[in-house]
Amino acid sequence: MKLYFLIIYSLTLCISFATEPLQTIQANQSVEFHWADGDSFPVDYLHPETHKKTTSVFRLYYVDCPETIASTVSDTARITEQQRYFALPNQRFVIKYGKEAKRRTRVLLSKPFTIHTAFANARGRSGKPRYYAMITLSDGRDLASALVEEGLARVIGVAREMPNGISAKDYKINLSDKELVAAIEKKGAWSVSDSQKLVSMRKEARKLKAEQKKQLNNFQDIPTINAENPLNINSASIAALKSIKGIGDATARKIILKRPFKSVQELYLIKGLHKSQIDKYIHLLHTPMPPGNK
Repeated sequence: MKLYFLIIYSLTLCISFATEPLQTIQANQSVEFHWADGDSFPVDYLHPETHKKTTSVFRLYYVDCPETIASTVSDTARITEQQRYFALPNQRFVIKYGKEAKRRTRVLLSKPFTIHTAFANARGRSGKPRYYAMITLSDGRDLASALVEEGLARVIGVAREMPNGISAKDYKINLSDKELVAAIEKKGAWSVSDSQKLVSMRKEARKLKAEQKKQLNNFQDIPTINAENPLNINSASIAALKSIKGIGDATARKIILKRPFKSVQELYLIKGLHKSQIDKYIHLLHTPMPPGNK
């Protein structure tokens, strides 16, 4: 089961979500938690709709920082992938720069900052609810960009249009250029990168991902979905969605691209998903609303 969720996580990293409009939230500083890392962390803030003090975990769009721990099989697999991406001598360097990314994020978020989020669900292996977000720092920089420039994050992950209107495609290209500069200037994790092995190591990483995709296609251990174990439409994987009769690959992807849903009725607007299907499985389509929308 751990392998299954790792595969799902890896294969959804490059999806670009067209979600609800971004909400802007002002925050003073992130909350210290031992499990937080450079790209995923809890924040205290006043919710824009309820105006109540709320704590949520936010996950950065566009980037992935090195891991900070290796306590599970999934952690080890992720670390291996990151080691190959940065062409690092061994996996200990992944942990080293993961911790450096975590420290750097804490410093950058020690001053007031702005959160831009649509409360799109960012599934985490820890099981803690978290939402994709962009962070504008007190000096006006984008946190994801700052981490990439310092060699503490790689450009990979879920993307969407920036708050200033720059398209996800254009901003990802911009970040990739900054990543290249960081590699040339040997910053952060790139300072110990073995350029002679980078091509072969990334080839191995692509081979591993292809094997994971193949395993996913053959994976049959999908949790049983029924009234007692309803499907969370805002966080379900493609495989889980397809386990419902009448939902194929194309429709499942449409559902994911339009998340988060505030009500089951919004599913009627998805082309290819028929009313009869929704009515038949409506008791299975559990749709918890983002914070403040209940």
